[in-house]
Amino acid sequence: MNGIYTGILWLLYFGLHSAFAMERVKSFFARRFPYMAKWYRQIYIIFAVVNFLLLARLHFVVPSPDMFASTFWTKLCAGILGIQAIISMYLSIRQSGWSRLFLSAAPNPADTPLLKNGIYATIRHPMYLAILLGVVGLFLYFPSGKNAMFMLTTSFYLVIGSMLEEQKLIGIYEAEYLAYRQNTRMFIPFLW
Repeated sequence: MNGIYTGILWLLYFGLHSAFAMERVKSFFARRFPYMAKWYRQIYIIFAVVNFLLLARLHFVVPSPDMFASTFWTKLCAGILGIQAIISMYLSIRQSGWSRLFLSAAPNPADTPLLKNGIYATIRHPMYLAILLGVVGLFLYFPSGKNAMFMLTTSFYLVIGSMLEEQKLIGIYEAEYLAYRQNTRMFIPFLW
């Protein structure tokens, strides 16, 4: 039962996270609090990180029984997935740059070139892939009900979120992004 409660809390977190990333919400805050508009992205990141850490703390202290016995092989698979997650996240952040993550967005997003080389030549969403690999690895290493719910809600959020993000990118880059999307897989090279 604790797995269901934590799953609901993760869904609420992801819902708020997405809502605050929407252009309508950003515009609302820019109109209501113009003096804070240039700091919106930093405030958003701090809000997201603090609430993620609070929820993660709650997630790890709430007891939940294991769904199956973790073996050497499941832990080995979890470790391999974890290493792949770290590599994918490192490569994508290294290529896109920390400033792209934490500094204010460009006044005109079209002024920022579309990343299509390096790891982005292989998959369109390497950061999301890293998170997916990490949560699957976490579940395999600690196969509890709450981790299963975390894996499912995170996977659902990332798949839906990536589709919504792609609509936004099509609006910015138009034909360039459509051609990129046609030639590059979303998460898994040569498959999906």
